[in-house]
Amino acid sequence: MAALETVINKNSDLVRKGLNGGVLLGRYPAASLLTTLHAVDGITVPSSYESVGWTGEDGVTFGIDDEVSEVRGWGGSTFIRRDTTSSDRTVAFYALETKRLTKELHTGLDLSAVAMSAQGEVVITHPDRPATKYWRTLVLGTDGDGDERYYFGKFYPRAAVTEREEETWADGDDPMSYAVTMSGMLDTNAGFALREFLFGPGALAAATAMGWTLGTLLAPTALASGAIAATTVALTWSAVANASGYQIQRSTDNGDTWSDVAGAAGGAPATNSTTVTGLTASTAYRFRVLATSAGGGNRGPASTSIGVTTTA
Repeated sequence: MAALETVINKNSDLVRKGLNGGVLLGRYPAASLLTTLHAVDGITVPSSYESVGWTGEDGVTFGIDDEVSEVRGWGGSTFIRRDTTSSDRTVAFYALETKRLTKELHTGLDLSAVAMSAQGEVVITHPDRPATKYWRTLVLGTDGDGDERYYFGKFYPRAAVTEREEETWADGDDPMSYAVTMSGMLDTNAGFALREFLFGPGALAAATAMGWTLGTLLAPTALASGAIAATTVALTWSAVANASGYQIQRSTDNGDTWSDVAGAAGGAPATNSTTVTGLTASTAYRFRVLATSAGGGNRGPASTSIGVTTTA
């Protein structure tokens, strides 16, 4: 019989906080749709997205407001059918920086063509009824550092500002701010209304504890040698999706046996290039590379090997 502690399986290492983060906006529909934020050495966001900068200390609040239709049967004490008729997903925050992007967000106007005069003046003219402006909206958060870092992301491919709070000018402790609530909606071309991301070395290391199954890593391709010297050789290859690093292997018997390459420059690089050191002059080697994840504990298949002979 299992103990209670085993059954309830509490894991404090999986309790996360959003220690830092921000909101980035892309113009709809021109900004790129996001399919991944993961990069081998961190995070990648297309240049078509711009950060709103500092937000209030309360961070970002995500809301879900579902409306349902319920059917109850004669003689039954609970409903026998329940259908979600609408689901409103919102993002609320207040931007602290006064700049073009935050003014666009709060006014609902497209100010991309508005310029500052040579005398340093910007003039914003408001229509009686501004048109609804849509954004591609990305909210990013992070927790932990180094090998324990987690990244979180929520991406709304089509969102609009649905609430604006009052703007206050005063000399107290609170700066001018632009508080908004944005509602995400279905982007019919993208085929979804919300996409979430969880990644980073901390997430990868905790994949099993969180209940995720690791995907299969592919073999790196296009392995090639660069500068070759008596004791070193430079190698490059094509990056592999979902890899957190790479392991170089070498052979001195034409590929019959392989060993991991150790050393600061030639062991398990985070990017898809490295320089292998500690080689012997005038010696024939074969090299291959494997993609890794989960701190190197998960390895994919090896690339096609290449032959290199060091110089004298």
